[in-house]
Amino acid sequence: MPITLTFPGIPPHGWNGKPGAANGLEFFGQTNFGDTVETTEIINSTFDNVDFEARRLIGWKHGFLEALYNAYCNHHQLTIRPEDIWFSILSQLNLYVNAHPQESRHLFVRPSQRMPPIHPESTVSALANYMEAALAHHVNDPEVRAWALPSFSTTTEDDAVTASTLVMGAITQCFQFPCPYIWPRGIQSLTLLGERTDWEALLTRLEMIETWGEQPRRFATNLRPVLRRFVTSFDGNLRKCHYFWNWCFREKREAGMTMIVAGWATAFCFWDVDGECIPPVINPEERVVEFDGVSYPPLQMSTFPGSYATFKTFCIDEEGIRRRVRFVAGLVGFEVLYHPDGFDGGWTELQPVSGWWVI
Repeated sequence: MPITLTFPGIPPHGWNGKPGAANGLEFFGQTNFGDTVETTEIINSTFDNVDFEARRLIGWKHGFLEALYNAYCNHHQLTIRPEDIWFSILSQLNLYVNAHPQESRHLFVRPSQRMPPIHPESTVSALANYMEAALAHHVNDPEVRAWALPSFSTTTEDDAVTASTLVMGAITQCFQFPCPYIWPRGIQSLTLLGERTDWEALLTRLEMIETWGEQPRRFATNLRPVLRRFVTSFDGNLRKCHYFWNWCFREKREAGMTMIVAGWATAFCFWDVDGECIPPVINPEERVVEFDGVSYPPLQMSTFPGSYATFKTFCIDEEGIRRRVRFVAGLVGFEVLYHPDGFDGGWTELQPVSGWWVI
């Protein structure tokens, strides 16, 4: 069952940052994906039936890291799913694969035939089946296909579409996190959804990444201490958990207002938008965050890539005309949730949001 850990300190603060989107198109625009995926029309989406007046959905380019950063900086409560972590990992591997096609060629094939078109307004079940077929069309190894798709107790059909898009897509743009100077620091409470076995399975998935080459092996090595502590959070040792989660971020501003961050959250930022290893900021006077002998050196926050992917395919519209459409999916923001035990009006909890669009 899920576990909630409430850490000592001051009460949770209410959200007073970026306002929630008024509708689906505004939410898409808030994600700020970049010029390559701008649109004025959304054909189909995870968020088609969302009541934006009742919920506070806020678009970002990396929903997990942004929710974690804001929860840490502004003393919010935080809820995460195993899928949030897995999508963060897949989006990083996407950057690596696109920058290192030779090293990754054994994992993929160039099909001799195109995938058949799909109706753009298909149900999520039909889209999930289509994306599963697309993976089979492009990925050699059935074990890799099964490994790529989440199968946790919290996984939905929307998650299957999101994961498939992250595997198939290409990330071509970078972004900059906003850098508010907010305090006090520290997550007020943490909820890990799903079962302990889900988080153990997430840790096990690192084994395949280690077989992809030297850089993916280092990426997995950096992730292992972090994912291991996600699992041990279910032990309920509040002192150890508080220490770990309190080291998710450390930040400072350099000359010119450059934001430098350290902490284990940088494990999810191994490659930049071009698939190159993000260089650390070297300062011998700074303490380096370390867990299990693995160091997490400071990085410039502006180098953090987004957690989304996009790819093009064909569909048949209502008039039977073949047209080109684009899938976009990833960790696309977070939701501000009402918490009955919260202060400042109760809107104190953040949860990453993943989803997809057909545009």
